[in-house]
Amino acid sequence: MTFHLLGAGLRGTRSITVEENEVLGKCSKIYIDTYTSIFPENFINDLSGIYSGEIIPLEREELESMAFIKNKNNDSALIVSGDPFGSTTHMSIARKCIDNKIELKIYENASIISIIWGRTGLSAYRSGSVVSIPDFGNEYIPASPYEKILQNITMGLHTLVLVDLKNGKNTDSSRLMEIFIMMRDRNSLDDLMGRAVFSIERAGWNDEAVHLDSLENILRKNLRSPYCVVIPGKMDFNERENIKALFPDCSRVLDEPIS
Repeated sequence: MTFHLLGAGLRGTRSITVEENEVLGKCSKIYIDTYTSIFPENFINDLSGIYSGEIIPLEREELESMAFIKNKNNDSALIVSGDPFGSTTHMSIARKCIDNKIELKIYENASIISIIWGRTGLSAYRSGSVVSIPDFGNEYIPASPYEKILQNITMGLHTLVLVDLKNGKNTDSSRLMEIFIMMRDRNSLDDLMGRAVFSIERAGWNDEAVHLDSLENILRKNLRSPYCVVIPGKMDFNERENIKALFPDCSRVLDEPIS
């Protein structure tokens, strides 16, 4: 038995590779990670129309239990949106296979982490720590996500901000604004609201949209899930020229201080 860990890329069944297609055609069970990331609409229905194996969506508890990883006579697969190692949960799954002496094969694909540079004109070589913003309550307000962003900015590095998922969608952007403000106020941190940032909505989908504006204006746009925010650090000449070409109507934002 072989367990296959596959990244489906960003375009649903359209971005499944030729090799992945061959593998899925041989699997008796095809598990879908519906917890750590978001697939395009109708992805599961589209899969059911292509492959004969049983399609089994997994929510958080089922995914983290890893009960679906068992020694079996037939091959099985777990499909992850984007790249198969976009989440620490997936490395735990790989380790579970190794510990149980189950053959594991991994199939890479495009992810939001790899495509944001082409969408924004920024350089991947100037990227800092990726920051995830959880939708926490009003009682406990952590400083660490906000502090990591400020630390990246201080070092001149760009920050990819990933947004918490709830009920299969990113936290609403208006709520994300509240979260930024709570972290700022509770921890007496610098204000990021006037800073120039990018938002990327529904990356790789037919209705993808990329915006460049202040963080406050971006979060007022009612961003469509899935979305992320990219906060530039110090930009060099080439990055600025790239952005001017990609966003010719946003020179006002670029002319504002970035660092």
